[in-house]
Amino acid sequence: MSPNPASVPFTIIIALLGWVGVPGATAAQVVLLDKVFGELGTTLGVSAGSWVIVLLFASKADTYGPFPNGNMVGVMGLARSTNLRNMLFTGWMLLVPACIMYFLILFVETR
Repeated sequence: MSPNPASVPFTIIIALLGWVGVPGATAAQVVLLDKVFGELGTTLGVSAGSWVIVLLFASKADTYGPFPNGNMVGVMGLARSTNLRNMLFTGWMLLVPACIMYFLILFVETR
């Protein structure tokens, strides 16, 4: 079954939707996204490999930002740091290449 042309925008939208989810609720977020959108993704021809990339991005990208979250503050507390600016800068420096890599893998998977 060849992928539907709408499958790539669909996967990107679902990945970005998951990005704005609740940080730290990875398992619940993956299960919810799969239950709500998994069947539609299958209907659109999204492969299992592509769907895994979508769920991975949707559940883990918020660890790096774009805004301060509980994960960042918890790590800062353990390190006894008060420098949120550096934490956000480091998060963005990791987030940009991670986003590029996720979308590159998704692009290859959907071809």
